[in-house]
Amino acid sequence: MGIIYKSINMLEEGIQPIWIFDGEPLDHKKEEIDKRKEKKELNESRRVDSMQEKNLESALKYSKRSINIS
Repeated sequence: MGIIYKSINMLEEGIQPIWIFDGEPLDHKKEEIDKRKEKKELNESRRVDSMQEKNLESALKYSKRSINIS
């Protein structure tokens, strides 16, 4: 519902919203996706290390950086 109201507000302000439905990533974006994946894996390993060291503050920090949404 929120996206509909935001669209209505944009139209009232004279802004024409454009909707793009995502598909497969372009070839030139795959490098960036790979870099992000490496960073998440690094942060996940740091989170595990922090948990083993019982450093909860550090573990929480790395946990927030390694969230994977699917």
